Amino acid sequence: MHAQHEIRNPCLVNNNMDAANSWMPSWLNDIPFFNWDSLREERESMSSEEHRRILQEKFGFEGDIVETPNLISELLLNLEDELDRIDEKEAYETALFIIPDHVTDKNFLVAFLRASLYDVREAAQRLVTYWSRKVELFGTDVAFKPYLSLLYYKEEDHMALAKCALNVLPHRDDSGRAILFSLLKNFDNNVNSMLRLLWYIMHEVIFQHADGENVQRKGFVYIGTGGLLNGKFHPFDSIISFENYVSFVVSDTRSALPVRIPSLHLFATNSWSMIVIERLLLHFGRNIRARLNFYISSEERKEGNLEMLSSCGMKRSIIPMELGGESEQNADAWLMNRMSSDLCAADAGQD
Repeated sequence: MHAQHEIRNPCLVNNNMDAANSWMPSWLNDIPFFNWDSLREERESMSSEEHRRILQEKFGFEGDIVETPNLISELLLNLEDELDRIDEKEAYETALFIIPDHVTDKNFLVAFLRASLYDVREAAQRLVTYWSRKVELFGTDVAFKPYLSLLYYKEEDHMALAKCALNVLPHRDDSGRAILFSLLKNFDNNVNSMLRLLWYIMHEVIFQHADGENVQRKGFVYIGTGGLLNGKFHPFDSIISFENYVSFVVSDTRSALPVRIPSLHLFATNSWSMIVIERLLLHFGRNIRARLNFYISSEERKEGNLEMLSSCGMKRSIIPMELGGESEQNADAWLMNRMSSDLCAADAGQD
């Protein structure tokens, strides 16, 4: 394994484990343990071909499949056949009855093919799961509208929206991937509100941005930071809510939403947060664990972190100031811009 791709500073956790255990909350000890040694062993067990492919995805060097009209037509026919083979698809069939033009729209369906790397069977299952999860999160009144809109968000979601704990950075990385940035300290404790915000952001980027089709092909980069202060986990009140949120985000992005996240970057604000990340590695699954990069967020490590991000295609100029970069985030402006766009779409009858 090349040095630049190794886990960053895993020894920090091991060196501080005994001290941390003395004030670690009891619920943390109940989580199945998947430590840094386990992660090293898992990565070392990968074949050279698998390792090469994962590194290409993490660093944005994947080759694009040429989407010829004949190829897309063939894939869409095969997708229809695979959908016919799935028995349990009530939400999908309901959507097909209420908004048939949207459900069968070529551009909509191709997004699921791209997210599944053109695996037709996986795309069909993802499409069925998408409609089921959309109903669970938004209810039938909103789920069966063609587009998600902030105008339909529940009152309980307003706090999560106002905090803008999740946001897409204004610039893409060097390979054209959208960058999803999360500031954990701003997260709302309502898990479903945070999940609805995630769904809205993903939809807005892949279906409404001018470069949405390119992001469908290239995917997202995820950067997460912050949230563990003075030994207390914020903002979630219990491990149950946190585990639910993590498991749903992993499940929704892997199996429901028409998106790919081939590269993830987690910043730990202190040694305790590294311990929490270590304890939660099990929830990510092998596929996601292989695409993770870890960082210690500190003034001393800032330049090294920025160099690592730059090697992954994210220059200092597009990295948020919270991580030592030069990009200033204006969450209020983003929210006002999205509300204005959704109001215009509603006035034009596009909601």
